[in-house]
Amino acid sequence: MSNEKKLSDISQVLTRLIQGNSKTVITEIDKSGIKYYVGDSVLSEESIQRMRELGLLVQIGFIGIISCPSCGDHVLALLPVCPRCGSNDVDIAELIAHVKCGYIGFTQEFNKSGEMICPGCGEKITSESEIRIYGKVFVCENCGARFETPSLKIRCLSCGLIFTLKEARVKRIPQYAIEAKEFEKARRVFIRDYIKNVILNVADKYGIDVKFDVNVKGMSGVDHKVPAILIRGSREAYVFFILSERDATLFTSFLLDIPETKNIILLCDESAISSMEMSCSAIAAGKPKVHVITIGNNDVSLEDELEKAVRKIFPEQSE
Repeated sequence: MSNEKKLSDISQVLTRLIQGNSKTVITEIDKSGIKYYVGDSVLSEESIQRMRELGLLVQIGFIGIISCPSCGDHVLALLPVCPRCGSNDVDIAELIAHVKCGYIGFTQEFNKSGEMICPGCGEKITSESEIRIYGKVFVCENCGARFETPSLKIRCLSCGLIFTLKEARVKRIPQYAIEAKEFEKARRVFIRDYIKNVILNVADKYGIDVKFDVNVKGMSGVDHKVPAILIRGSREAYVFFILSERDATLFTSFLLDIPETKNIILLCDESAISSMEMSCSAIAAGKPKVHVITIGNNDVSLEDELEKAVRKIFPEQSE
């Protein structure tokens, strides 16, 4: 799965949670495996693990499902078995009675060339009110035995093994609930992880070294945390993520405390700073060496925009 696709999946899930459109994790079990849904978005195992680490998902229990003792698959077929002779040639038959004469038999005994004829009195039955339904029973086509409940065997549709219920394994599937108070924190962490993956992809493509979470000393002597630094030869570019008001405040402090000669790439989420009544470009303070990239815009590829900035900052080997 590409990084763009990962961000799309995770963002859809978190957006639904934050907006309150869905608060339930649905577990679906099908032939392809176990899937977890929030709305119509699928949570990957990677996403589930990360969301659990953040406290966004809380395990509330398990569902037990029968699985094959040989291969562990859960795609199985139940085989009804005659308790008398052990044959698997078992059918279900409906037992009915002709009200007028009292004859009781199976539906197929009454069916003669497409018409309902009572085997007891030979009278043609033309209305449902002339019969009474007693219920259904299992019938062994091999020995003729009739019984309410057959013995059961199970066939694994993956490896073909036939086994009894006592020989089966039980697979315990975790169940999850949403912890609403962690929504926004989880969204920021997921997006930070995604951005780091994009930076690594672009850096690898253009032969650039990357350092994450670096302390840089400003002109005042204060240490500033820089999310990422791109390095090739003697040239550097500082990369900042603006995903919250706090990020914006720290970045502004950094701008005031460094020389204007520094190249900076600003990855900014407009929605995260909307309450400050400030845009991403305004945060950059019009500095010519600050390259602003707005994230969260579905019409813009973050990786493409980051490549454009890298080619401007590291031009000699970028073409």
